[in-house]
This record gives sequence, structure tokens and C-alpha cells, in this order.
Amino acid sequence: MIQNVQVIEKSNRRGVNHKQLMQSNRKYNNRTYVRAFFFGAFLLMILSISGLISAFFGNQDAYAASNHNVAQPSVTVESGDTLWSIASEHVAKGQDVREYVFKLKQVNGLSSSTVHEGQKLLLPTVR
Repeated sequence: MIQNVQVIEKSNRRGVNHKQLMQSNRKYNNRTYVRAFFFGAFLLMILSISGLISAFFGNQDAYAASNHNVAQPSVTVESGDTLWSIASEHVAKGQDVREYVFKLKQVNGLSSSTVHEGQKLLLPTVR
């Protein structure tokens, strides 16, 4: 910020009235504010456009993964069934039954190997 003493000294050196010098400084300051405003508006516009672009195009994989109509195979637990017996019936040829039991527990969110009659279990998909 320019103090009055500095303005008067500059005006005396240049041979200009100090009021005219203050007026020209005020015009310069106004231009600076206008430039800063337009720069901020431009920056805000760029950020908004990039946000919209990422909102519309950034989640294509998530939408594609969640928008499939393939039903995951499931089985209902019958009397006397265990995870091991269910896994041995549905395991792919050449796949380890222990690995399938682990995946079966993981897909269904089971913390133990205990299953109950009538419980519906989702079968892991082979990839």
C-alpha cells in the first residue's frame, strides 16, 4: 500500500500533481482486481468442467461391472451338508477343494465353516 508521503514525493519528482498520480494508481489497482477476478473465474470454470468430465466418464468400469444381469450360481444347504461336501460337488476339475472352500467362505462372508440347513450359499465363479 502506498502512503501519502510516498505519493507526494513521487509526484514532486515527476512534476505531476499528487491527485493525478493517486488517480492513475487507483485505475491500475482496479485493473489488477478485474484481472484477478477473471483469472479466478476462468480457473473455477476449468475445475468445474474437469469435474463434470470425470463424473460422466470416470466411472465407466464401475458401471459396467455392476450393470450385468448374470445371476451368480447358488446352492441351498440341506441336512448333513458341510462346506467341504458342497465344495467337492461344485469344484472345477483340477482345482483344489481347500481353495474352493476358502473362496466359498470368502464369497459368502463366512468366518467359520459352520453352515445351517436352509442357508443359501453363493458359489464362487471360476475365472
